[in-house]
Amino acid sequence: MPLLRETGQHLGAAIAAENLATIRRELGRLDEARAAVEESLRLSRAIGGGHDEAASLTTLGRVHCEAGRYAAAEDALTAALELARRIEDDRLAVFAHTALAEVDLRRGRQAEPAERLELALGLAERSGNQRGRVDALLLLADLGAARGDFETAYEHAGRAVREARAGGYTLVAAAALARLAEARLGLDDPAGCLDDGRRALRVQRRAGQRLAYARTLLTLARAYDRTGRPQPAAARRREAAEIFAEVGLDQGFQRNFQGASEADATVAAGPGPA
Repeated sequence: MPLLRETGQHLGAAIAAENLATIRRELGRLDEARAAVEESLRLSRAIGGGHDEAASLTTLGRVHCEAGRYAAAEDALTAALELARRIEDDRLAVFAHTALAEVDLRRGRQAEPAERLELALGLAERSGNQRGRVDALLLLADLGAARGDFETAYEHAGRAVREARAGGYTLVAAAALARLAEARLGLDDPAGCLDDGRRALRVQRRAGQRLAYARTLLTLARAYDRTGRPQPAAARRREAAEIFAEVGLDQGFQRNFQGASEADATVAAGPGPA
């Protein structure tokens, strides 16, 4: 009984630490997120079994990716994927694949994420992982935009909005709206971009998703540029730059937006990822 009780305590602490890491990552508190997920990983390894360890490794990889530490992100996510395969957990494999695809996209790759996302969609369908499927659709929208195929980006983002809402994933639906706004801008529809982007901003502001909020601000800034309104465009860029600076993320953020303007690149300039 003492061993069972201790294992249960470790498991509860590991889950709590991972959830805390996810919340802090959303808030842009990446150093705190990293500390929390590393504690979750330590506890998960003490428990054994592999499932919680794989989940913690995936969260750690996402934190590294958000901070621009792409090599460290790839290492953690590759380990998560290998572990998910070993314990035959397709749901966890979906999340590892989608997170690795995001790292690839941020590094400017296109072939690798396309293959990963196709595999992730198949695994999500087989395992009933609706959230993982929506994540894959979001990244397919990013991939379409990276290729300049904004019609495909719009299609995937629209599906992600619908499926996220159907699943009750409010914050993910906001992220999908932001992708939809980006695609509308690529399709020369700045008014539609502003409409979808503002709806995404409202949710992101209420939820305290500072990094997602800042990125959506840059999308809106570009839409204001297109409609000949330089003052609100400049204001959105300043607000985004302040958020990035507060969380210590000044490097390479134009990579998170397909077709960023020169002004956006200037806002995001810095020493580059470690």
